[in-house]
Amino acid sequence: MLIRWACGLHLHQQPPIETVGPTWLEPGGDWIRYDVIAKADHPTTNTDLRLMLRALLAERLNLRTHEETRELQVYVLSRSKSDLKLRESAPGVVSKFTPPPPPPGQTWRWGVWRFEGFDMDVKEFLWPFLPTVVEDETGLQGRYEFSLNMGRYMGYYDPPEPGGRADLGPVLNRAMQEIGLQLEMRASNQSLVCRSRRKNTG
Repeated sequence: MLIRWACGLHLHQQPPIETVGPTWLEPGGDWIRYDVIAKADHPTTNTDLRLMLRALLAERLNLRTHEETRELQVYVLSRSKSDLKLRESAPGVVSKFTPPPPPPGQTWRWGVWRFEGFDMDVKEFLWPFLPTVVEDETGLQGRYEFSLNMGRYMGYYDPPEPGGRADLGPVLNRAMQEIGLQLEMRASNQSLVCRSRRKNTG
């Protein structure tokens, strides 16, 4: 999971084709878990945090990786033809996501999702709800406040087959169009693939 996040790969992709390495990388008898305690000395972006984590893994575990380019079907977050309906957050606002309470006996929260202090790395937040990576083509900088009315479009959700991953892309796309964004699936050859190995540390 640490390698995938550091390399910008999808954390929940099934099957896990993006990382290849020795048995200690993958779940199983030789799987190794680590405690990581780290703190940046100043507020920074997820992009910079990934680079820091890659440096940490290289230093502490002598981990070496290389990247390949493959064509994949990915979701692309971009601006739609309608006007943007985002309000810029005040400086220093901490990112906060507020979901509605789930209906009795259910886990999906289909009401209005509220976001505060989010930049377009909201794609990080979206990963658990989508079966593939998200690429940001909005060109937007800064942090914003906005809401997504997921409940209005729940009829577009198609439950997955047994063993498959949920895909809220059609629901998110329609909810995002209300605020001037869109989420579309297309082929991309920009996604990175990490093949990783750990040198003998003695």
